[in-house]
Amino acid sequence: MSVDKIKSYAIKLLSYRMYTVKQMSEKLSQKGFEQDMVDEVLFELCKAKLLDDLNYATLYIEDSINLKQKGRFRIQMELSEKGVDKNVINCAFETAEVDEYSILLDYIERYTRGMVFENYKDVEKLKAHLYRKGYDSGDINRAVKESDVRVPETSQ
Repeated sequence: MSVDKIKSYAIKLLSYRMYTVKQMSEKLSQKGFEQDMVDEVLFELCKAKLLDDLNYATLYIEDSINLKQKGRFRIQMELSEKGVDKNVINCAFETAEVDEYSILLDYIERYTRGMVFENYKDVEKLKAHLYRKGYDSGDINRAVKESDVRVPETSQ
C-alpha cells in the first residue's frame, strides 16, 4: 500500500466531514494501513492544514454552544474524547466567538416557558438539568436568579 493511496483515502474521508488527528489516525489504522505510513500521511495533512485540531475544536465549540446549547464542561469532555489536547481546547475557547452566558439565559427562558415551579425542588431539577448540559454551577445560579424562574415564597 502506498502513501499516496492512504492520503487519497484520507482526503476522501475529509470531503465528508472534519476529523481530529486522533480520529483520522484511528480510521486509517482500522482500514489496515501500516502505522508508519499513516503517521506520514497525518503529518502531511496537518502541514497542509487539512487536519487541524484547533480549527476543529473552535468550530465544534461554536456549534455546540450556539446550536445545541451545551456548556463548557460538556464540550471539553467531548473534545477530549475525540483526542483534542487540553491546551488546544482552551485555546479554541478563547478563539471561539460565542457568549456562553447569554446562550444559557436564552436556553433557560425557552426551556422554562410555560413551566410552573411549585417548590424549591423544581428549581433544583432545572439546575441539575443545566449542570448535565455542561454549564458552570456559578453561571447556572446567577442565570436562574436573573431569569423569570420564581418559586412561591411559602414553599421555600
